[in-house]
Amino acid sequence: MIPICGAGQEANPVWDAASRKACDTSDVSANDVRAVLRALAEARDGAFYRLWVQLTKVWPTPSPSIGFKIAKIAQGDDALAIVSVGGTRPDGLEALWSLTVAARAETLAITGEVELSHGDSWVTSFEEHFVHHDPAVVAESIAVLAIVVCDQRQLLDQLDD
Repeated sequence: MIPICGAGQEANPVWDAASRKACDTSDVSANDVRAVLRALAEARDGAFYRLWVQLTKVWPTPSPSIGFKIAKIAQGDDALAIVSVGGTRPDGLEALWSLTVAARAETLAITGEVELSHGDSWVTSFEEHFVHHDPAVVAESIAVLAIVVCDQRQLLDQLDD
């Protein structure tokens, strides 16, 4: 087990009482963290990569994007990881397929989405959401949801009349 807050920080003068109190000292298994990160990497290298390859063939210009990003959520302690593929249809419709894992205090929230834009506004055309506290369950759900999201390919064959 590894502590969420680094051991030995108490000797650091910047590590004040408020920081110690705000820190969650519960233990998290390194294997649990590894399983979630591995599931995200496999989603990116698997279902999302295959979708990106197909987009490069059917929507080659501008070049489709594939991404993996880790970010903090606003000013809080929460963080999220996003795997995504985006492209622009020949008629100008932009599409973004994504899977997000948000790490919150006691849970992990997984969201799979397909979003569309014709201009400045984005509309969600597909969304699945799942929240769980068990990282092993979350890792399994990432694999399934990545496939479900990337299977939303009806946009690749349709063009607005």
